[in-house]
Amino acid sequence: MSEMGQAERLELAVRARVAEIRWEQAEEQTELLRKQLPPFDVATEQFERLYDHEYDRHNADDVARLEPLLSEAEDEDRRVNNEAENEREEAGLQMRLAMQELHRAPGGSSMLEWAGVDDDAYERAVLEWIGVDDAAYERALQEALAVDD
Repeated sequence: MSEMGQAERLELAVRARVAEIRWEQAEEQTELLRKQLPPFDVATEQFERLYDHEYDRHNADDVARLEPLLSEAEDEDRRVNNEAENEREEAGLQMRLAMQELHRAPGGSSMLEWAGVDDDAYERAVLEWIGVDDAAYERALQEALAVDD
């Protein structure tokens, strides 16, 4: 690999971090989806809204009405979970590729020293790359700190 300039080194370091952040977000989303209501519960809630009474498994009409709702709920659950899993896998692949590229680059004693920037410049570059301005970041940080109290 030819000698990289500071801007190229910073971009590579930021791309690796952004890929890692996206992978972490995809992991969190996948985990949240795993905790959502099971399809049967979704179908019975929809049944109650449609037919204005609780589902009765001993009532043949209720059973017949629930079947298509349950099938839809199961299909939607599979679709959403497959989509989330695909996004998680793609984010993981992008993270691994970025990390491999970062590790192949000639290094310094730390990534930031190698990139030639301090922590603040690196953090600003990461936030800019993912589209978060300083004000939005500060608000999110304050909200997170308020939750921890």
